Amino acid sequence: MKRIKYKIEISAILLSIIVVLCGCNLFVTDEDKFYIDGNLDNSLSRIDIEKAGKDISIPTKVGDITVRKIYLADPYYSKIDSLDVSKAKELESFKLVLYAEKNKSKLKKLDFSKNKKLRDIVIGQTKALKNIKFNNKCEYIYLKGTSVKKVELKKLEKS
Repeated sequence: MKRIKYKIEISAILLSIIVVLCGCNLFVTDEDKFYIDGNLDNSLSRIDIEKAGKDISIPTKVGDITVRKIYLADPYYSKIDSLDVSKAKELESFKLVLYAEKNKSKLKKLDFSKNKKLRDIVIGQTKALKNIKFNNKCEYIYLKGTSVKKVELKKLEKS
């Protein structure tokens, strides 16, 4: 009788643990971290920093949609420590504007050298940003409110 009682108790405990674990969101997918906005030409327009973390790596696809445009315009994104866009090979346009002059952005560098299709870059109000690497296909580069002092465009020319 005692064995049956213990088996029932252990089964009840295991069942309650399984129920608790199933209720938790242990599996976070790219679709949970990143939001593709259909109204903005399928651009990645929101990142959940709590789920993605402060060191963010942009994926090639979110669900079935390839990331071609990134449009992040909000002081909320000043929480980002690093942003890796190298996996988004099809990226054509990138816009990051934090809007607040006094924000405490920690983002120090961006590297677009592996994004061969990237044409437009707009970066604004990111005071901590000091180093940006471009690819040689960029047609439009707009920087405002950054700590970037010098841009060498000679290296971008095709040889």
